[in-house]
Amino acid sequence: MQTEAVTPSQVGARVGLSGKTIRREIEAGELHAFRTRGGHYRVRASEADKYVARMNATNATNGTNGS
Repeated sequence: MQTEAVTPSQVGARVGLSGKTIRREIEAGELHAFRTRGGHYRVRASEADKYVARMNATNATNGTNGS
């Protein structure tokens, strides 16, 4: 069974952040991800959706747009 996964850059594009910032979030434990055999991060689509929702809720509370 293969799970749909996205890159950190794809997650970042959804919340107005760079792929590098998303990789830092992964390394800090703020976003769950796994590494491919080549060592690249991938985020399960369901985890990305949760992260995007959390960021949007935080930005709405703070009155910011994420950029």
